[in-house]
Amino acid sequence: MQLAQLLSQLTQHAALDLVFEFDHGPIHKDYHLTEVLRVQVDAIDCGGTVDRWSETVLQLLEPQAENGMRYMAAGKALAILTGSHEQIELDAASEVLLEYKYSAASAAQRFHIDTLQVTPGQLRVKVRGTATQCKAAERSQSKRGASTSSTSNCCTPSANETPA
Repeated sequence: MQLAQLLSQLTQHAALDLVFEFDHGPIHKDYHLTEVLRVQVDAIDCGGTVDRWSETVLQLLEPQAENGMRYMAAGKALAILTGSHEQIELDAASEVLLEYKYSAASAAQRFHIDTLQVTPGQLRVKVRGTATQCKAAERSQSKRGASTSSTSNCCTPSANETPA
């Protein structure tokens, strides 16, 4: 989901509780939006293709106790993002990612926003985990129309590309 889409939903539903829902269930009440990151990614894949994109990363910190008092209001999250934009210009077209470590995880993980759902009193943000990919193999398969997942021939750069 792009930042502009998220901001629009937060604006429309400012009075609702903002609840992030992961595979293991919803985030605990009294979570904290601890950091907003503007990330510019300059990458080169194993086939030598350079790619650039921007991301807006929201770091969420969950309290240890599960018995918090309340969820953050969507309007408060909107105010945090608006204030952040005033300090570090955020790209409205950037994809929003969440960084979050739930209690059973050994490290923080990155999540994409899958859908937003309005329920009584809540704006629920349903997320899905990120996955690694081989972009060179996907490009190769797309050109050939193949459906194999082998990456054995994907990492050969074209004559004008430099390998990673």
